[in-house]
Amino acid sequence: MEEKEEVLKDVPEPVPAPFKSPEELFPPKLPEIPKIPKQPEFGEVKLPKVEPINMPVEKHFEPKVIEKPHVFIKVEKYKEVMKKLGELADNIQKISNELNTLEAMEAQEKAKIDEAENTIKRMNEIIRFLDETFKNAEM
Repeated sequence: MEEKEEVLKDVPEPVPAPFKSPEELFPPKLPEIPKIPKQPEFGEVKLPKVEPINMPVEKHFEPKVIEKPHVFIKVEKYKEVMKKLGELADNIQKISNELNTLEAMEAQEKAKIDEAENTIKRMNEIIRFLDETFKNAEM
């Protein structure tokens, strides 16, 4: 306990903070803004009649149309862009080839279905013929 008292002897006593009034804590009030005086009222103002001036009509400015827009691209990116465009063209060609293959397969499928339908019709005709022949047969 004595050790604590010895250590505390070296610590200075806290100094109380000075008290501040509310006026000191808040900023001072701004001065009042003076009122703007009213403008005097004017009577009706009559302007003199002015005759229109006949001047030649100028053609309107038409912007210059650039047929081929300029595209600026870094040289390093140019090769990459051209490579990507080539890949895109290759992919489009592959898709086109696949569509042609699908169309050919669809045509073959339709031909086979038509052939099967014709075969079924022919078999039905044969069955009807045989049925009529055996029903009308003399016994």
